[in-house]
Amino acid sequence: MAFDFTGKTAIVTGGTQGIGLEIAKGIVAGGGHVALIARNAAKGEAAVAELGEGNKFYQLDVADAPKARETVEQIKAAHAGTIVNVSSVAGKIGGGLLGTAAYASSKAGVNGLTKAVAKEGGKFGVRCNAVCPSLTLTDMTSILSDENSQRIINGIPLGRAAQASEPAQMVLFFASDLASFVNGEIGDCDGGIVLD
Repeated sequence: MAFDFTGKTAIVTGGTQGIGLEIAKGIVAGGGHVALIARNAAKGEAAVAELGEGNKFYQLDVADAPKARETVEQIKAAHAGTIVNVSSVAGKIGGGLLGTAAYASSKAGVNGLTKAVAKEGGKFGVRCNAVCPSLTLTDMTSILSDENSQRIINGIPLGRAAQASEPAQMVLFFASDLASFVNGEIGDCDGGIVLD
């Protein structure tokens, strides 16, 4: 299903692979353009070439706050829009799927930030939502052993990992005009782990 992004430009961080690349593909399929932000220049240029004309890559480590601000200023043309953060079910269930407190607390922080931006940004026409995937088949999760992957899958009611395109579809929905009155939502795309 293609969501309508005609005439819109989306900034996609981490958009050179995995869920981020699937999000970028969905925006382009919906008639929009993307500004991909990532650290790896080779992957960035390859992704933009795949996405086609009108899409751009910006090499950036988002931890560099001054450079991040400068880059966003180069990209934006509007003073309103929507933000969709990619979080994790770990931020809701109090631990990574393999039990790491640091990862869980960082994702809980993303969820809290999402709600705060939704509250504070609403009056400026800025919506902010987040998507919480569970185990998703990406380069990042390919390092898991078969045993650990199976342990996680055993806890997923649907009995499988997600394809990167599946959480990307929820991100695309939140970013689209179909979700024009959705703000501050922390949505699960987790095969039924959280069940809230």
